[in-house]
Amino acid sequence: MPYTLNGFGTRYYGKRELAEDASYITTLWITGLYGPILPLGSYRVRPVGQGSNYVVHRSQNYQVAKVPLCWEQVWHVYMIGAPILLIIGGFAWSEVKKDRAKESMHAHMQTTVNEIDAAQSAAEKLETDCLQLFKAARQKDKSSDNRASLRNDLHDRCAPVAAAIDVYLAKVGKMQAILGEGLAGKALDEDERSYYTTYRSIWNIRSHEASETRQIAVCLENFSSDCYAGVSPLIEAIDKEDKQACSLLASVNQKCE
Repeated sequence: MPYTLNGFGTRYYGKRELAEDASYITTLWITGLYGPILPLGSYRVRPVGQGSNYVVHRSQNYQVAKVPLCWEQVWHVYMIGAPILLIIGGFAWSEVKKDRAKESMHAHMQTTVNEIDAAQSAAEKLETDCLQLFKAARQKDKSSDNRASLRNDLHDRCAPVAAAIDVYLAKVGKMQAILGEGLAGKALDEDERSYYTTYRSIWNIRSHEASETRQIAVCLENFSSDCYAGVSPLIEAIDKEDKQACSLLASVNQKCE
C-alpha cells in the first residue's frame, strides 16, 4: 500500500475510468513533500479504508489490480504537479540559501568578535599605560627639566598605542563590512535586520571612539602645549560616545562592558 512519512514515500495520484464498484485507475508515484516525482505503475483500485496519524504519516488502503501504465494520466499529473514542484523547490532552495547565508554571517561575526576582543585587549593595555603616565605627570612639578623628561617618557610609553589601535580598527572595519553585506542581502527577516542595524551603529561608535583615542595617543607621543589642551575634550567626547553605545546595547538586551 502507498505510504508517506512527512510527505516522502509513495502515493496514488489521478483518477480515471470510474467503475460502478467505485474502482478507478490511478498511478502510484514516488513523492517528495507530497509532490509526485516518479511514476511506479498504474492500477485499478477500490478504496477500502484509510489509516492516518497526521503528525507523522498517512496511509491509504485499497483493493488493487495492476494495469498498463496510463501515460495520459502520468502526463496530466506532470503537467499539474511539475509547476507546483518547481515552486515548492524554488521556495525551499531560497530558504536554504537564506539559512546558509545567515549561518555564514554568524560564523564570520563570531570569528571577528574574537579577533576584535584580542586586538582590543592589546590596545587597551597600552592605552592605559600611556594615559596613566600622563595623568600622574600632571600632578608633578612642571619645571622645564621635568617637562623634557615627561615628553621622553610619554613618547616611549605612547608610541606603540597608535599601531595597536590601527589593528583594532581594522578588525572593527571587518565587522562593519560583514554587517553591511548581511543587511544588503535578503537573508535577514525584519527583526534581525533591525537588530543588526543597531549592532552596526554600535560598532560605528566604537570605531569613532578608537579613532579619538588614537588621536590622544599620537598627541601624547609628541607632547606639546596644544596637545595638552586638546586631550581633555577628547576624553569627554569618548565618555559621551561610550554612554551612547551602552544605551544602544541595552536596546537589544545586551550588557555594556
